Amino acid sequence: ADVADVIIFLADTEGIDEVLKKLTGSSDERLAFKILALARGFTDDHQRRLPASTVDNDIGPVLTKIARLTASAGSLELFPFLIKVIHIKTHPLMFLYSLSYATIFYMRLDKMLANSGYGTRSEVRKLISRGLVRVNDTVIKDIGYGVSEDDDVTIGDNKIESKTFLYFKIDKPDCVLTAMEDKRLKTVADLIPDNLKTKRLSPVGRLDYHTTGLLILTNDGEMSHRLTSPKYNIEKTYLVTYEGEPLTEEHVQLFKEGLTLDDTDERIELKPAQLKLLDGNRCMLTITEGKTHQVRRMISKFGRSVLELRRLQIGNITVPEAEGVLEELTEDELQGIRKLLSISM
Repeated sequence: ADVADVIIFLADTEGIDEVLKKLTGSSDERLAFKILALARGFTDDHQRRLPASTVDNDIGPVLTKIARLTASAGSLELFPFLIKVIHIKTHPLMFLYSLSYATIFYMRLDKMLANSGYGTRSEVRKLISRGLVRVNDTVIKDIGYGVSEDDDVTIGDNKIESKTFLYFKIDKPDCVLTAMEDKRLKTVADLIPDNLKTKRLSPVGRLDYHTTGLLILTNDGEMSHRLTSPKYNIEKTYLVTYEGEPLTEEHVQLFKEGLTLDDTDERIELKPAQLKLLDGNRCMLTITEGKTHQVRRMISKFGRSVLELRRLQIGNITVPEAEGVLEELTEDELQGIRKLLSISM
């Protein structure tokens, strides 16, 4: 059932005053309104948690406690937990979703340590139960304790580095499949180092088997969606080597006006593209969408066939120098692409 339907069905659940008593030991109405206001703030940019420095001292512990409890239970248990303890007569769905987005940035302590390369899940659980793990200078023996990247987690004198979202780029070699699994062919998953195998990285969009060049890998679903959506008009630049008569300035103008692909039963109107002629049978082509085999089909429309295709750039991000090696995006690259995608910092 839809979450809204569940809330309506459970309309007789406890009020906000009882929730506050349970979580803070207070039923202060002023605090209730401040929490509700903060919840509305989360919905403005629901993929990003409000920086801890901007959260009032009396609100932060409430959200943090809910987040840690739901992380301990597992994210799938989030809605049932909140529904049991929260009911607000005005905007109940907004409040519920707002708190849920606050909690997606927390994960279980044992999972976080395992993902960071400190052993298998069973091995790190032994470290936790032995009292060797501290969170914010406090010994934590609860393997399901919820932690976020803002927490200071240590094992002995070693500080654990953890990031919720990771962003990498790679120069995809020829004869590598843009997929995470294939029984016969080599895939980009085979290029991911062992210490990142558990980070749920996946390629943004795809490059054909014989197309080389820039590929972005991330576990940030929102960024991946925006990068592949034509709505955001992110430019993708390719170096094309083709067979046939050299393209001319006339073709440059036709690309600029927008081509129509009619090589299938369905005619496809393309957005304007930038064609830059190079020496011989080479050109640079910049597009803002990603139809199936689009570049090859655009070149083929004029009786030429693509011999080599290489992606050089996506937005402000350029192909790395080393082939087949994951390279983490720099802070400048990350800020630049977020700005292009209208993702707040």
